[in-house]
Amino acid sequence: MKIPASSWCNLGVARAYSFGIVASRKRKRKPVLRHRLLIGEASRSHRKAAGFTQEKLAERVNLNPKYLGEIERGEKIVSIEALLRIAKAVKTPMPEFFRGI
Repeated sequence: MKIPASSWCNLGVARAYSFGIVASRKRKRKPVLRHRLLIGEASRSHRKAAGFTQEKLAERVNLNPKYLGEIERGEKIVSIEALLRIAKAVKTPMPEFFRGI
């Protein structure tokens, strides 16, 4: 009786990880810089005030929804061009966008 390769290959990989033979693939998260977090929080608050979901806003400003989420969490550096598009989509002038930061 032949055993499919997929069944024994996957089992071997799982065992290798469970016994610590293969190094874990977890990446260390970089610390979130304060200014990125503040810009992300401003972006999130204006998006919610305008009634957009991340997906709808991302579609409207031609950004990837995952990237927009990373901006809001302060994980990515956002370009001025992307900020301008976000501010325009939520109908907030740039000076107002940064008020309180």
